[in-house]
Amino acid sequence: METIEKIEAKDFFKFTLGSLELIVISDGEFDLDPIQPLFAPDRDPDEIIEFLEGRDHLPHKLVFEGNVLLVKNGEHTVLIDAGSGQTSGPTVGKIVKHLSAAGIEKEDITEIVLSHAHHDHIGGIMDENGAFTFPNAKIFIAKAENDFWLSEKPDFSKGSDNQMAEFQSAFAKGISSLRNRNFISSRTTMNYLAF
Repeated sequence: METIEKIEAKDFFKFTLGSLELIVISDGEFDLDPIQPLFAPDRDPDEIIEFLEGRDHLPHKLVFEGNVLLVKNGEHTVLIDAGSGQTSGPTVGKIVKHLSAAGIEKEDITEIVLSHAHHDHIGGIMDENGAFTFPNAKIFIAKAENDFWLSEKPDFSKGSDNQMAEFQSAFAKGISSLRNRNFISSRTTMNYLAF
């Protein structure tokens, strides 16, 4: 496999694993500033600063690189997650552009497997006009994840019930308006997509 030093294109990186062609596609980057209360809301701010500075990071903000994995094998061209779309600002939502630079068009995508329904993983399902971005793709999400986000009041007792949780929940419910034959909530997703 190629090493990081050999990466020439910042927008994508191609490699193989056995018979699979894999492409890491950049969706762009976004800043989280300030860091709290979204992350580590119960930690002392000085502890966060010390942690970040000790790892050569800026003490007041986090920079997130959004990447999506594309897996290609035979007739399947599968995205693992769909990126942010327009949900996190102008520096992200570049998945379609970067897919095209890698030689893959949005119409080529046959399946999308969603790891979870946070906006930076599902936002790319819709384009800037609210239409389905990948017209030929079936979308798969775990039933438990689907049921959690689409419930009347998601149970955040094991996480953070805050403003971001409310945004995530509302966004996931908005995505559900795209449900049709392409959206499948299943416990057997990986069996169906097994290569």
